[in-house]
Amino acid sequence: MDSIEIEVDVNEAFIGRVVAGGAVNAMLDAYPDWTIPASVIAIVPTANREKATVKVRIRFEKKDPRILPDMAVKVNFIADAKVKDAAKTTAAN
Repeated sequence: MDSIEIEVDVNEAFIGRVVAGGAVNAMLDAYPDWTIPASVIAIVPTANREKATVKVRIRFEKKDPRILPDMAVKVNFIADAKVKDAAKTTAAN
């Protein structure tokens, strides 16, 4: 159970917004009112041409016995203020 992680397919048009180590909120369909802190482990460096997606691996920050293998989950990638500020600084230069 310690190795449970989330694998999601991210549309390739949005993959530039996802960063390794970036913060994620996960919500299990079984517990819709429970937001679970998580983070990006890795962006798999291959794309699925048919679906136009890139696989992203995500880890839960805290293990919980309610999280079981193969449960349905939704994720929200949280924009990092530092990344936004760096992009603004780069664009301004």
